[in-house]
Amino acid sequence: MSNIKQTSVYDNLENDKTELFGFDIIDMKLPFEVYDGDDLMDFFKKNKLVPYAGTVNHSGDQLLDFYNDMADFTPTSSSCIFAKKSMFFGNKMRLVQSTDGTFDFEEDDMEVPVDKKKKYSEFINSINFGRDIDFANFISSQYVEYERNGNMWMEVEMYMVGKERVINFKRHESKHVKYRFTLGNDREVEISYKWDDEYLRKNPSRVISVYPNANVSKGVFRTIIHEKDGNFWYGRPPSKGSVLNQYNEYQNMYYLNRLTSKDFIAKTILEIEDDAPNNNRLVNNKRDQQAGYKSTLDRFEKRFTNLSKNPSTFLLMSRPIGAKPMQVEQLLPNTNERYYEKMGKINETKIIQSHAWSNRLLGGDAVSLFSTGVYMDELKVKDVTTNLFYQTKVHRFVNKAILTAMEWANVNLQDVTFEFQSPYINVLKKEKYIYDQYGIKPKDDNTNLVEQNAVQNASNGK
Repeated sequence: MSNIKQTSVYDNLENDKTELFGFDIIDMKLPFEVYDGDDLMDFFKKNKLVPYAGTVNHSGDQLLDFYNDMADFTPTSSSCIFAKKSMFFGNKMRLVQSTDGTFDFEEDDMEVPVDKKKKYSEFINSINFGRDIDFANFISSQYVEYERNGNMWMEVEMYMVGKERVINFKRHESKHVKYRFTLGNDREVEISYKWDDEYLRKNPSRVISVYPNANVSKGVFRTIIHEKDGNFWYGRPPSKGSVLNQYNEYQNMYYLNRLTSKDFIAKTILEIEDDAPNNNRLVNNKRDQQAGYKSTLDRFEKRFTNLSKNPSTFLLMSRPIGAKPMQVEQLLPNTNERYYEKMGKINETKIIQSHAWSNRLLGGDAVSLFSTGVYMDELKVKDVTTNLFYQTKVHRFVNKAILTAMEWANVNLQDVTFEFQSPYINVLKKEKYIYDQYGIKPKDDNTNLVEQNAVQNASNGK
């Protein structure tokens, strides 16, 4: 990369044959939801900003909107994200000893003195996370953004007002942050609510150095921390493996909604016979191009199909000169219940698998009691795999900002950190409470000793 001139990535386009979005082997082009228009491609070339996806020939920033839409509007994926967020970050956090951000030492098992816990809590509560947003909501919203598109962005801003230290942590949506194209490891981003020349002329973007670098201007310290999934400039959503299933689930629901609300399936066929252009009053490409359309077909699409504000339900077709008229049969929409049921099940399974989650934990396969063991066994596995992985990733991301703020504020609490509580242990605690309250003995008196100790420790607040 260091041998490439900065302008070559945008200017030397004629020899580029790279497939878009990394689908190099199979010709797999999704519809226009993920393809940038000419104006947007020109914008990225001119401003030397890195789009979310694409090649040196075609920017693919619309892929970011596509991933966000799949996370927000596909029932299975959005349910997985909400369920995981509730499970991972829905419990109170504990304060624990911290000696290293990567490795686990025996000292980490030592209890934190109460006075230190209070000081740590006071410091966290002194940070501004945004209007009506507390620390817990700030963390869970970062996780949701990571699930949507594979990125978490946090701006750290610190300055003095008189003798008071002000610390602001700001969460940014991925669509508002773009990397500047730079060589080397020192990177910068621009932040803006819109990405077009007219808006930026009136509202210039802000430029911030990416952590561990920072900007200091007029007494204000700023840096932005980026956590991503993948090796690109930007991350990709963890569930990207099922993106076609998500798109199919979305399209099936969209089709049925359009069918019932707009009745867009054609009921009439308008057939014309091919003829010399001068003798055909209906098909006249020259006339329609002068009217601002690409062709007669384009005019019909814009005026009468579902691309129009008032779509009509017909098909426009042509037949060769002298050919017999077609035989018309009734056109019926696809309302095959078995098709949608089967496809829905396939898509649901693949999407849940890509989320490393479980249909049972989504409430799909209900059990009569938690104590039956089926639910608990599955929760136990997820607790030490998927749960722990994402909790650790989010913790490291947020803790970078906290340690940076502590260093700037001369607060010596680097040996304390927060820890997300296990949902599995919390369920066991509640079961133990119920058993103790009503004098009920568990069905299995030989409960695993490790689990008993974990419940006892959790009950004691450790």
